[in-house]
Amino acid sequence: MKIMKNITSSVIAFFVSIGCINLCCNTNSNANAISTYTYTYECDANNDGDTDFADVITIYQYIAGTYNIVDHDEADFDNDGIISELDCYRLQNYLLNNPVSINPDDTTGSTTHLLNTTKQYYRYSATTGSLLETYNVNAAATIGLTSFGNSSDRSVIGVDERYPDYSHKGICKITKTDGTWATGFVVSENGILTAGHVVYGKKISSITFYDNNGVVEYTPSAVDYSIPSDYSGASPTDYALITVSDLCDLSDYNVFGHGYALDRAIIEEADISVTGFPTDLTYESTGEGRLKNSTSGYNEMKYTCDTYSGSSGSPIYTDLVYNGEHYYIVIGIHTSGKGDYQYNSGVRMCPNIWHLVKFNS
Repeated sequence: MKIMKNITSSVIAFFVSIGCINLCCNTNSNANAISTYTYTYECDANNDGDTDFADVITIYQYIAGTYNIVDHDEADFDNDGIISELDCYRLQNYLLNNPVSINPDDTTGSTTHLLNTTKQYYRYSATTGSLLETYNVNAAATIGLTSFGNSSDRSVIGVDERYPDYSHKGICKITKTDGTWATGFVVSENGILTAGHVVYGKKISSITFYDNNGVVEYTPSAVDYSIPSDYSGASPTDYALITVSDLCDLSDYNVFGHGYALDRAIIEEADISVTGFPTDLTYESTGEGRLKNSTSGYNEMKYTCDTYSGSSGSPIYTDLVYNGEHYYIVIGIHTSGKGDYQYNSGVRMCPNIWHLVKFNS
């Protein structure tokens, strides 16, 4: 597995080397310093009328939670329905006149509602469960703005097709003081995302990472966790960010790429996977399936991957292949199974969530 941050580093290193950007600045202020190119393919992520290196920077800052954009579909350069670091990588190569493989243009669906709002959060102690503070994460500034069911523990659908899988280093088991456990995944050098109901009103006793053989490898200490102040136990507020001690470094476990699933990925029922620690099995497991093309709640996604109690907080991710290598892009957080066994559901990744990660990194 290739670590996604290496792609980002290579993209940013290129721009720094040619003196085009200062990452502390808004990309619009740097666009004038970059030559404008005209190409057959178009990708106007920053809505300035041009396809150029400024769009690469804009997409990167969007998935990093730094800025928001007007037209989400414009950021999907390779037309696969997923906005990720691979769009940055392919667009960079395209602008450098290197060969790239682009899917045929597909205008199916139009994504306009990925949440980007000022959000209030409660920060709780991970060890005592007591409220530490209330804080706000402001909505990400918009680049190029011109206008603008019942749950069940049983979540296996039909035949159980899950299989043992310790290959994803960034996934951890979250054990609470009441003896129950759930799943989380690393999103920064000190942050772990999970479902909000996993930690709400609970105390964390341990966080455990395993090696490829299922042997305990690392047990960082949790300090606190943040959840939306309007948390309701359901999408779109059923998510939480756990912060580990400053003495712990999760950089080696930050192996998942940040991404967004556009409406076209749902309409076309893209292939996805969910990996976690279900309570009915004695090992970490993966369930594979597809997104369901159905009407979902706001920023909710439905899918056919098999899960079980304990899988809550697992990453919902897609496997994208580029130049023969696999890149795992998180597009959601698993939260629940539905009583009719026809689908499971989770929170769809949106700017609010990635902006929370950025704010606390």
